[in-house]
Amino acid sequence: MKKSTVILSWAIYTSIVYIVVYEVTNNPDHPNKALGWIGYLIFLAGLILGTFMYRKANGGYLTFGEGYKAGLLMTLVIAVALTIHYFVYLQMHPDLPEKLLAQVQAQMVNSGMQPDAIDKALSVDRMMFKPVPMVIIGLLVSVLTGAILSLVSAGVSIKNKPFIEDDNSSNLQ
Repeated sequence: MKKSTVILSWAIYTSIVYIVVYEVTNNPDHPNKALGWIGYLIFLAGLILGTFMYRKANGGYLTFGEGYKAGLLMTLVIAVALTIHYFVYLQMHPDLPEKLLAQVQAQMVNSGMQPDAIDKALSVDRMMFKPVPMVIIGLLVSVLTGAILSLVSAGVSIKNKPFIEDDNSSNLQ
């Protein structure tokens, strides 16, 4: 399999698994932060498996830089797929931003914030909790997360070619 096909395939596999798990476990009325960590594990596992498969397609060897580049390329595809999914999800759940704002407000009240500070914070949050900014922020967060996770996947899949001393070194005498 070509190296570019490996990258694209594993990015698509990872995106599909991530989206399916998100749809099965996510409840917009009662978000569970612990379940949110599953997404990071799926992202990391997909990058690691994809990087190992890339190494296999690369003759069994992979430098850190090659592994990181493969992880970043997978990340870009995954980030676009997750952003498209999130945009569609927001269209299917148009009340989600208001629900999230209500949860944020409840957390602020429970933490003892002053009402005027809550109003200021919510005015900023209202700008950010519109579909387009949420999608843009989601894309940026996915790319940054993937860049960090790509460091891990590259680190665990390194296998440098063995150093072979050239026979011509004896001619230097």
